[in-house]
Amino acid sequence: MPELPEVETIRGALERALVRKKITSVTIRLPKMIRGSVRVLKRHTVGQRITSIERRGKYLLWHLTGGHTLIVHLKMTGQLVYVKGRRTFVGGHPIQGGTDDLPNRYSHVYFTFSQGARVYFNDQRQFGFVECINTDAVPAYFTERKMGPEPLSPDFTLGYFRELLRRRPGNTIKQLLLDQTAVAGIGNIYAIESLYLARIRPSRRVHTITRAEQQRLYHAIRRELRHAVRAQRAAGKHTVDAAHTPDGYIPALHLYGRGGEPCERCGTTIRKITLGGRGTTYCPQCQR
Repeated sequence: MPELPEVETIRGALERALVRKKITSVTIRLPKMIRGSVRVLKRHTVGQRITSIERRGKYLLWHLTGGHTLIVHLKMTGQLVYVKGRRTFVGGHPIQGGTDDLPNRYSHVYFTFSQGARVYFNDQRQFGFVECINTDAVPAYFTERKMGPEPLSPDFTLGYFRELLRRRPGNTIKQLLLDQTAVAGIGNIYAIESLYLARIRPSRRVHTITRAEQQRLYHAIRRELRHAVRAQRAAGKHTVDAAHTPDGYIPALHLYGRGGEPCERCGTTIRKITLGGRGTTYCPQCQR
């Protein structure tokens, strides 16, 4: 699933491409990808312009003239493909052939804009969604979902993090980091990477985490996410040329997807386990 750095990179790329463009049509090939009424969504989007694009956790918010907002969530396998002329960029889950012959079998919803631009919402497993709500209702939308603070925002303080851990003593530390009501935007990849940076084993119960480890993990989360956002922006991770050739960004991940390989810090074989239903890697020597 695309996580905070990926969704933030998509947000920035789409905002640069779409702000002030008018939506001239919305094509919905799979109605279950729309939450709420298809008719209402079209009525409030067609003919409107994008004023800004924001992110909340892993959600994208397309604010429109006319007082409505499109909420887009890529879930596990969603992908957004922007096309204008010979220029294409892709954000989200990699899909083999996802940018070929658009719209293709993965293209369940797509938006056509003024000046010939299009955005395709591709999704292999069809868990993603688009929803249209009043812009004034956006704060309540996330309050109802009990979304936690953004980990790179001023609201995510060390004091907040310590109190969060105090209230969840029986959770494993990795389960807590994945809980979007605790902190918004961290997923499997960056939970694994942050815990490695902090030298904390993912299966540790929260009540065993010392104050020094709490502080170390707090700073590791923010450093890891900031680094990922900067690296992806600099490398143009979500951009491909007309031949659909990726720009070559390879994320600098220390543990994720490296089970069975040597730890780059100590050389110990990285272990892979299942924790809370998610694949989890850790170094048994570096992480205690």
